[in-house]
Amino acid sequence: MWCAPSLEVAVQFYKDVAEAVPEMNIAIYANPEAFKFEFSRSFWGQVADIPQVVTAKYIGVGNLLADLATIRGRIKLLPIDFDYYAAARMDDSIDAFWSSGAVCCPLVTTTLRDVVLNARSTGNWKEARAFQALLGPTAAPLFPNGSFKDFSTYNIALEKARMNAGGWMKAGPVRPPYHLCPEPFLEGARKSGIMWADLGRALEAEK
Repeated sequence: MWCAPSLEVAVQFYKDVAEAVPEMNIAIYANPEAFKFEFSRSFWGQVADIPQVVTAKYIGVGNLLADLATIRGRIKLLPIDFDYYAAARMDDSIDAFWSSGAVCCPLVTTTLRDVVLNARSTGNWKEARAFQALLGPTAAPLFPNGSFKDFSTYNIALEKARMNAGGWMKAGPVRPPYHLCPEPFLEGARKSGIMWADLGRALEAEK
């Protein structure tokens, strides 16, 4: 969005997409920095009435329960991997997540999926809580100055640096002008990718 959208504009955008492609399901990418919009409760309440809106990439857990009540089971909210354990403990409808860390080492991501699934079936969350305690610290170096805003400013370069450092795949070069990124920020992203990959190697060794 060139202009920060009003609530009416944001909702109308999804209505227009739904009308233009009525046979297609819609996933909302609820990133407030990328789209200059706060994705308020009023927004969720209105887009929940659009049948094609079936899921959303969701950031944070602070408003999760209120937003879940607002959407009335009509949209599957997907928290990031770093928030998945906490979100899953809050509500049983949270049974999936999104993960850019998966391309640093998929085993970490599938392990998170499995320990939460096991915890939910047994009622014993001890293993899932312990695994989240290992996963969480890999996030810290990824966010410069602990800031989601700073991360978002250099998102492309930071994520590619993280992925490349993880070593599972090569993300390729960053296209100009997004290749311009402070080296200390990149070093933090590389550290995050290495920490994630190290966790994956430790999991592999346990098999």
